Amino acid sequence: GTVGHAGPVPVDLPGHLRHLRELLVAGRTADAIAILAEDEHASDPIAQLLRADLLLFSDRPDDALAVFDHAATLGPAHVLAASLGKATVLVRSGRAAEARALCDALVRDHPGASEPHEGRAQALLALGRGDEADAAFRQALAAGAQRSHAHVRLARD
Repeated sequence: GTVGHAGPVPVDLPGHLRHLRELLVAGRTADAIAILAEDEHASDPIAQLLRADLLLFSDRPDDALAVFDHAATLGPAHVLAASLGKATVLVRSGRAAEARALCDALVRDHPGASEPHEGRAQALLALGRGDEADAAFRQALAAGAQRSHAHVRLARD
């Protein structure tokens, strides 16, 4: 669930979710979403983050937002990933200003993490603020990002 995440099939699923891999590889995303929506997975933050990513991939941004919000309530260790997923949904839904505000707060709350800077950069890019986006991508790199988006964007300039 990070900004720029597009692929529906995670290469490595945790052991307790590995049974979904065949469905995902076969393109049966809706079936995987339905399984992840069952009660047994409701309080599993990893399952809910995956479900939200799959909803976003399936062009169901409103549902993805709701599930990212739910995932954020499942423990402090998952707030960052859920919030970054939410920022991705907001950018893709034409709500980049909201995404930027969310990422600004994440940068304050997680100053050493690269992903909030990258999320902020994606939002700024969507807002047409290229110079500020480049500065945010540089901050992401400085924070240790190994993300191709930042490398590619800076290489283009």
